[in-house]
Amino acid sequence: MLSQPSTPPPPDTATTEPSAAIAAALESFDRYYDDVLLPMWLGPGWNAQAGLCYEALVVDNGALVPASTARYRAMACARQLYTFARATQLSERHRDLCAERAAALCHALDTRFRDTIQDGWLFAIDSALAPHDTTKDLYTHAFVLFAAAHWLAVSDDPRAAALMHDAHDVITRRFARAGAQPLPVASMDGTFSTTLAGVAQNPVMHLTEAYLAAAALDEPPAWAEAGVRTLAEGILARFIDTRTGSITELPVDEASTDNRIEPGHQFEWFYLVRGHAAVFTRSEAGRRLAETLARAVDAACADGVDAETQGVCLALNLDGTMRDASQRIWAQTEYGRALALCTETQGAMLARLLPAWSARFLHAQGWNEVVDPAGQRLRADMPSSTPYHITTFYEAARSALSGSPARCTQAVQ
Repeated sequence: MLSQPSTPPPPDTATTEPSAAIAAALESFDRYYDDVLLPMWLGPGWNAQAGLCYEALVVDNGALVPASTARYRAMACARQLYTFARATQLSERHRDLCAERAAALCHALDTRFRDTIQDGWLFAIDSALAPHDTTKDLYTHAFVLFAAAHWLAVSDDPRAAALMHDAHDVITRRFARAGAQPLPVASMDGTFSTTLAGVAQNPVMHLTEAYLAAAALDEPPAWAEAGVRTLAEGILARFIDTRTGSITELPVDEASTDNRIEPGHQFEWFYLVRGHAAVFTRSEAGRRLAETLARAVDAACADGVDAETQGVCLALNLDGTMRDASQRIWAQTEYGRALALCTETQGAMLARLLPAWSARFLHAQGWNEVVDPAGQRLRADMPSSTPYHITTFYEAARSALSGSPARCTQAVQ
């Protein structure tokens, strides 16, 4: 079980001389990151003419090719900006090219995806780089803020700060608030005049993640930590399952047959809260959220993780029964990140998970996006949004097992 102490734990550095198993697990992850993951998107996954990553890749006759060229989403662009920004710190081999690609994606977010007429960012543009879907969704705007903050942290790109502050401004001014404890709605129409989807857990979680990224900057904006506190208050008021302490996907104060508990999101929230304990312990809401997540993660481990394979199911019903047994790679990475912060095991559980996770989800040309409980692949394409998840897991694993999250720490000039 993954317990949450009342005070921030010290970093789990495993040991100064890792065991052979831990060293081998980390070395294998290093090779995959440098030899497979980054080259996918620096090479066949990069559309040089558009200055964007393709939406997804597939293996066709042994070669990686775009799954589609019909559209490009701002959210996927932002996630890849994050991936390349972090790669400037995590990969000595690909550092310079990743910096070039990050700058190109920052430019794309600043120009091609901006709605200069109605404000905010377009959901997607088409193959001609014209507006394809003008919906304004919170998920997209949260990732623009998140990616800009991470690029700002490692570069001197002046557009990064402007993007970060502009995204916060749009989220604050233009997204409607709903509920007894006001939270921004999930999506609105292109003119910000009509709500298309109400408050939902996932975009609120990623907005929390974005505010945490801004709060971690050397000169954090005043709104960053205040935003974390406000969102924590809203989650506590509207999304907590009283039986398990789990965070539900939809508000518990609105009856819906679609409501459910996703174990991967319990692990993701756990990582955000425990990994940024200094921020969360400064507010009553943050401390209460940490306490409820201790229960939530225990329930997720008990009901949502296969004891034999360590596979994490996608969704549970509110009573804890299985709703969707498919296993998504993102949920596995969040389970791994949670284990990376489990200081009680000194890295042993994480080191055991890595080979099993690698065998189940990774391969020489990429990864399996979704598998069934038996490990059979259910989806052939590999979305450009997934390297964000793999990168967050890779960095957490490096920090836990070697004590060093990055391999190079120079700022990008």
